[in-house]
Amino acid sequence: YNLKNVIAFLTDSKLEEVRAEFIKRISTTVISQLLDDLLHQRILGDEELEEVNVKNKRQDQARMLIDNVRRKGPEASRLLIDFLLARDTYLAEQLGLQNVPAD
Repeated sequence: YNLKNVIAFLTDSKLEEVRAEFIKRISTTVISQLLDDLLHQRILGDEELEEVNVKNKRQDQARMLIDNVRRKGPEASRLLIDFLLARDTYLAEQLGLQNVPAD
């Protein structure tokens, strides 16, 4: 195993582990901020952003956001974690994301 693969696995498995709590607890404000961050970094495109925005329920928006990012791979997942740490430190720490290793 090389270190990059191990870190990639840890990042993805951590997001998978916290997915339900993320969906339950994230606010609509933070969802919007994360979408802006991810669009700016070209992790998500305009269409994917729109897919999230058309959802009426906050939980549905959060579910689509985290699932879209996880499908993009470990670098995207890592950025989502970093953005969440910056935007909602309290929630990120409650989810245990401050300890996820960076590559």
